[in-house]
Amino acid sequence: MSQSMRACLRFFCVALIAELSAVATTFYSVTDFCAPNTCRATVLNEEGQIAGPGFVYYSDRKVFVPLGENDIPLAINSLGDVVGMTIRGTINRSAFLYVSDLAARYDLFAAFGAGAGIASSINDARQIVGMSFDPDVPPYPGNGPLQFGGIPLRVFTQAPVKINNAGQMIANSAADTSGFAGGLLFTPGRGLTHLPGLAVAINNRGLVLLKTGFSQFATTDASGALTPIPLDPPLPVDFIGINDNGELVGTVGGPDNPPLAFIQPLGLQGAPLGYFIRSDRAWNLGLPTAINNRGEILVEGTYGTRVTSLLLTPIAP
Repeated sequence: MSQSMRACLRFFCVALIAELSAVATTFYSVTDFCAPNTCRATVLNEEGQIAGPGFVYYSDRKVFVPLGENDIPLAINSLGDVVGMTIRGTINRSAFLYVSDLAARYDLFAAFGAGAGIASSINDARQIVGMSFDPDVPPYPGNGPLQFGGIPLRVFTQAPVKINNAGQMIANSAADTSGFAGGLLFTPGRGLTHLPGLAVAINNRGLVLLKTGFSQFATTDASGALTPIPLDPPLPVDFIGINDNGELVGTVGGPDNPPLAFIQPLGLQGAPLGYFIRSDRAWNLGLPTAINNRGEILVEGTYGTRVTSLLLTPIAP
């Protein structure tokens, strides 16, 4: 990290400590849910349920359910259903679905074609979006959803990122037939909206988080109007998620330093997340992977030589 960046971060920290009383802050308890083992969880739902490579963790019951050994979860809905990809060999990927109330796991070859595919998101209506590498599978929207075991599947071959509970989908396209490259938003009844940036996340209110440049982010919706996200002072921030309350999570840090978890309420000043945890251990918080509407955050934590996923839960004032 450059001397100027270090100075910037030092200034930011001093300013933050001086101004905490003027910033809307939440403090968090820390749940080391994999202890005494370690794990790397990837997704979090609205009920605080978590999934990671080879497992689902139901925090309300404190129960781990095994998935396939090579299953990588990419999304979990509020019902506890999980979708993702199964790694087969060095380069092959195939899509899978785990249905919580049936305690059953399915390979999605029927929907994504005989070749490989990735199921990247599932909403509470059990609509699934994913990417197929089979050229015989048409992109969505087509002639209607495909069916697999009575669960509607919608296949979008332009690398979808997420589908929300309103059925809106975001994706990123290298180039379409018009030569457009960038983010796409599909809204039922309205069609596609070209977005002026990389689509990172979408919440259930239809607010899309866009990356518009290096450490430059904005929000937009189906209208296409941009609202830049201010950073004061300017910092090398990379946001990865937004909840329905407008809270943003991501990382801050330069190329020479490990990234630190960062949180920013929409329209307010952000701060490193580590300032706001209450724990008897001095955790260093790295990459956050999700924030839900309860304000719970799934984040990577390091304590000594131990690296594991943690669940941060807001503490009632």
